[in-house]
Amino acid sequence: MLTLKLGPCTDDIEGSRVIRAVLRHALCKKVFMLIDTTLREGDQRYGLYLSLEQKKVIVDGLHRLGLDELETGSVGRDEELETLIKYARQHHGSTKISLWSPCRIQELEYADSLDPDIISAALPVSDLHIEKRLGLDRCGALRLLERTLAGTDKLKAKLSLGLEDFSRADREFALRAALMARDLGVWRVRLSDTLGVMEPGELMEAVRPFREKLDISLAFHGHNDFGMATANALTALSCGVDYVDVSLLGIGERAGIARLEEVLTFLVYNKGHAGYDVQSLPELSTCVAGLAGVHINPDRAVLGRQLFHCESGLHADALYKSFDLFEPFEPHKMGMQRRISLGRKSGAGAVRGKLMEMGVNPDFVDLEGLVRDVRRAASIKGSPLDDEQVVSMLQGQAG
Repeated sequence: MLTLKLGPCTDDIEGSRVIRAVLRHALCKKVFMLIDTTLREGDQRYGLYLSLEQKKVIVDGLHRLGLDELETGSVGRDEELETLIKYARQHHGSTKISLWSPCRIQELEYADSLDPDIISAALPVSDLHIEKRLGLDRCGALRLLERTLAGTDKLKAKLSLGLEDFSRADREFALRAALMARDLGVWRVRLSDTLGVMEPGELMEAVRPFREKLDISLAFHGHNDFGMATANALTALSCGVDYVDVSLLGIGERAGIARLEEVLTFLVYNKGHAGYDVQSLPELSTCVAGLAGVHINPDRAVLGRQLFHCESGLHADALYKSFDLFEPFEPHKMGMQRRISLGRKSGAGAVRGKLMEMGVNPDFVDLEGLVRDVRRAASIKGSPLDDEQVVSMLQGQAG
């Protein structure tokens, strides 16, 4: 019977592991990995059915983005999975390929025959899931895990174990399962917030003992049921987690998971991480939105076409002085355009800036009168004014 070393580590061992985790995230430009699971988690979206050719388009786009690992599907659900993996191997050999499999030796062996780099299995660790899904208790779940992993020594692929419903599990038991998995040859443990019930502070505390006691790769899979997925994914990375799961537009079961576009652009534009081609993100996102039936709202984070449209007088005046005052990144980097419009919210500063943008000297204009005219016309129209309408107002003043 396997004996687990579950006692506390010495201060020196714990300290060295924490230091290693901190250093690899502080000193390197790209030390973590993003696992895109659009083709696995995203495939669970209600009513979404992707053809093989559509999946190939997504694989091409994700490779172009520079994604580190693609979870291409689930064993037993997709008859075309082998063909897709061969396609990815042939055209994008530098991208790691993983796939999901039930935690049963027959399925794991079949998954290995499809030639992935990584096989992701899963074990429920909350009492609710253990009892109602597996019909077991905690000891029974550990015995099941031991029996299964003991038969995986001949697998060619690396084995990753997801701890399902980790967020509602007893943390000591979840850690015991993780340590058992490590001792039985698992290469990576993935912590799953299956119902999206964690918030960043709680996640930080939950991750700490795993990062301190596990000297193998650690991953996080967070759902978005309460809108926390992106924040939790970034928090996990800041705590020393090596991998986080993302999907294009966040598509997945129920409210989905962390949105690739949000996590990726935050890391690139706010944390200086290199190696990703974010400028190809809008085109791929639009493609997937069409396939998944997702409407990208004009004010949606990162992708909304009106993110750099401004009417508010205070902000417009500031933008004319320096764009970085109210822009998180340059719009052209995401294929967008800046648009500063006059309307009911415009003041003298914004109107002055617009006139100068149009090549008109504001000193020769009745500025106060133009502000009144702009506000009145925009109120009647019910929206900001086009530049052509502003020109007509100027002509009216001149007349």
